[in-house]
Amino acid sequence: MDACRQDAMRPYYLRHHAAAARITDEEYGRFVASNAFADVPIVWLDVALLTRLMTAHSTRTIKQGDVTDIDAMATYLPYCDVYGADRFMAEIARSLKVPERYNCQPVRQSEGWGCQAD
Repeated sequence: MDACRQDAMRPYYLRHHAAAARITDEEYGRFVASNAFADVPIVWLDVALLTRLMTAHSTRTIKQGDVTDIDAMATYLPYCDVYGADRFMAEIARSLKVPERYNCQPVRQSEGWGCQAD
């Protein structure tokens, strides 16, 4: 999480996000330092998925596709009615209770997993 906070405070992001939210740099900095920042879906999912990948599968080499899958899942899953992923990423998501966290029910697909809102 510290790395995400540091990234969010880089000058470009600081200026961009503070201006977009019409808040001061100091207010943006307080938000990034707060617990609320960690609950932002893209932040929480990105950190949780990558951490689980690195800890639960520590002997497995991280592939470029894993990073792409994590970025896509963290970006889109919280806002979609249906989301499909390969079996490996689905297992990681299930182990973190991602479907329950984002009010999704598992949907069987031919090559993976998805979730659909109630």
